[in-house]
Amino acid sequence: MTLREITIRRATFDDYDAACALYRTVDNYHLELYPSIFQEVDGPARPRERFEAKLSDPLKAVFVAAHRGELCGLADVTEEEAPPYPMFKPARIARIDNLVVAEAYRRRGIARALLEAVRGWASEHALGRIQLSVYSKNTDALAFYEDAGFSPLVMKLELDH
Repeated sequence: MTLREITIRRATFDDYDAACALYRTVDNYHLELYPSIFQEVDGPARPRERFEAKLSDPLKAVFVAAHRGELCGLADVTEEEAPPYPMFKPARIARIDNLVVAEAYRRRGIARALLEAVRGWASEHALGRIQLSVYSKNTDALAFYEDAGFSPLVMKLELDH
């Protein structure tokens, strides 16, 4: 399989079940990394209503990667405003909520293709920046995003007591 055989497109309502399988992949990985924060969930990885709302909201987008009709990757993004405090310059940003590629399809350029779709969407919406959060133990994702040009912005610290 080559990247030319992958189609990147906007998700549709019919993609819900396959999208849930991809969301489940990322959820399970987070559970593995941080069992003190995450828990197993019965049923769909995301409520259908939430997925459908993302598809219907002009300030959100879900992109999928498909190989021969099978979803193998997903990225979802939301347009947000900078915090409403005087110290922040007014800005609209694109926030990537999830970017996941099925394990069997990794290291083939699919994540980069999905990121390019997000970049295109951000440009169409005149959003000057793209932000995302990555858990510190997710070293593969950190390396991917840094290689794609992202740099650290905020470090969130936690104390168990």
